[in-house]
Amino acid sequence: MGSTGLTWAPDGKAIYFVADDRGATQLYRLDLAATEDGGLAPALRDGRPAEPVVVAGREGKFAGYVHGPEATRSARPLPGLFTPGAIYCVDLAGGGETRVTAVNEALLSRIRLPELLEIEFASHDGLPIHGWILKPVGFEEGKKYPAVLQIHGGPHTCWGWSFSLEMQLMAAMGYAVIFVNPRGSTSYGQRFAYGCVGDYGGADYKDLMAAVDYAISLGFIDESRLAVTGGSYGGFMTNWIVTQTNRFKAAITHRSISNWISFWGVSDIGPTFMQFEFGHDSLWSGFEDMWERSPLKHAEKVQTPILICHSENDLRCPMEQAEQFYLALKWLGKHAELLRHPRSNHDLTRSGPPTLRVDRFKHIERFLKEHVPPGAA
Repeated sequence: MGSTGLTWAPDGKAIYFVADDRGATQLYRLDLAATEDGGLAPALRDGRPAEPVVVAGREGKFAGYVHGPEATRSARPLPGLFTPGAIYCVDLAGGGETRVTAVNEALLSRIRLPELLEIEFASHDGLPIHGWILKPVGFEEGKKYPAVLQIHGGPHTCWGWSFSLEMQLMAAMGYAVIFVNPRGSTSYGQRFAYGCVGDYGGADYKDLMAAVDYAISLGFIDESRLAVTGGSYGGFMTNWIVTQTNRFKAAITHRSISNWISFWGVSDIGPTFMQFEFGHDSLWSGFEDMWERSPLKHAEKVQTPILICHSENDLRCPMEQAEQFYLALKWLGKHAELLRHPRSNHDLTRSGPPTLRVDRFKHIERFLKEHVPPGAA
């Protein structure tokens, strides 16, 4: 559980904060009491330090909250899986929530939305992995559908109960969308969040393959029509996956990493990221491990058609990461396409120019339809 947005209660006897728990973002209150040395600590309940209490919790994601002047109410923006965004007023005393905006209702009333299935399954080593499947719009029992595995970035973040335009569009096209939180994700405890540190492409890869296996076992996924996609860390994993397995008929990688050695020198977080995530104090001490875990080293194994999407002004995962992987694949005679977006950075998919975001998805739609035909079979 990672927390953000610490705010004092007006009386100074509690703090409010936002934290994720199993992909759900909630507003918590922690009551405090004075200590003998004049400090503050969690108040005692039945002789034990108080635990944070959920003040408001529902299926959704929100970035922050604002207290009203009388400190009895809080407002928060909250997109849900099927709601692009709305503002709710929270009663801090009773915990009730009242929706105060409905700017997307007219649009939502005219479109069909997919069904959602929450899942949990055991990975290769028995570790529970949690996630969801969006069923394709118009889903019918007894039929099989193609599926797209969506991998989040980070890696220390998580999928949750939040709106994804891309996933909704894929479901509307006729694809099931599998999105789970493999080890390394937040909101399942500190040990789980550190589960991929020093092991990129190891157990986290096995978690994702177990997710696909579990989804297929439910009976409505056509295992001959699978695609994989992701951005940032999810882009690295997409690149890595196609060097490890041929089960996917298409891959779409965004703002990805293909070469950890050059990433060390060109990313805005290169050396510090590699020190924490890989445990190497320098490029020279970790050179062989970093190269072994680079998709570029294993490019010769790729058999999956891949669309490489990248922003030219990305400082986090610079453009050269896409260029290296694309050039290697083309040199080796693989099916690879490179989509370059100007005037955009690492946040293209979240806050980039709308025209570029539309253009990007048109290419995604085309590529998926070419290699993984949508619809029931």
